[in-house]
Amino acid sequence: MRVVGVVVGVVLLAMLSFGVADAHTTKADIRVRIITPQANLYTSADYAGKVARVAKAGDSFVSVTDHKGFYLVKDEESGSFLYIPGEMVEVLGEVPAKKIIVSGQCPAPTQQDLSYWQVMSTDRYRGGGDGYGDSFKLRSRSHDGYDTAPNGKKYPATYDENTSYSPRVNGRQLVRDAMEYMGTPYVNGGTSTRGVDCSGLTQVCLKKQGIDVVHRASLQALEGRYVNYDELQPGDLVFFRDDDDERYLSHVGIYAGGGKFVHAGMSLGKVGVTSLSSKYFKQHYAFARRL
Repeated sequence: MRVVGVVVGVVLLAMLSFGVADAHTTKADIRVRIITPQANLYTSADYAGKVARVAKAGDSFVSVTDHKGFYLVKDEESGSFLYIPGEMVEVLGEVPAKKIIVSGQCPAPTQQDLSYWQVMSTDRYRGGGDGYGDSFKLRSRSHDGYDTAPNGKKYPATYDENTSYSPRVNGRQLVRDAMEYMGTPYVNGGTSTRGVDCSGLTQVCLKKQGIDVVHRASLQALEGRYVNYDELQPGDLVFFRDDDDERYLSHVGIYAGGGKFVHAGMSLGKVGVTSLSSKYFKQHYAFARRL
């Protein structure tokens, strides 16, 4: 018992010395793992603070608390407690709730509709401009099965669960690729480090793994397999409903773990990390797909 008391005392002393006495304590045995190519370890919960050292992708740490968007972790290499930005890590060992209800979540789709759509790359399909992006063209074999959003864009009326699909994307690699765009300016229609939008980010990151998708969130939602909210894994695409038409999926991001997702947000003005529990995205969450 004396040994346990000493250990607890050391942890509390470390927390107090770093000025986090008011921090929210995390669950026991929570580990976090770096998902970006590298991540600074700070001596305080502050991006402008002193960097003690730089960790690399895949490094994992035991977290004793979270504070102001940072995790306070025990760093074995330096023998001290340091802070890692929350968007740079994924949480490991967390037991998900049996059922999580998200306000406004669409029910699981049941109708078959993928047969209406056919996505082809421009090197196989030579056609005129149709407004669906520069790299890929969309053809419909039927005039049924899609609606038109207030902005004039067409979108599927229903989405198939597609449970027979076998996912082939390396989810954690997809997150790492998306993190390479952190801070990139939001540019409508963009697909590069000079500027990118939400579906442009997912498109270029999926392309690195040989998967071609249309440059539009509502049509990317046709791909892969439907995923329930409480089964999300890093690399799943998360889709959000539009303000003007709740059936139109106007935004997409990449789930990064720990209840957060990477996305090119118009409101952010850049590529960043946001919590799914934030008010707007909690209210507009639709569903997720695993490719």
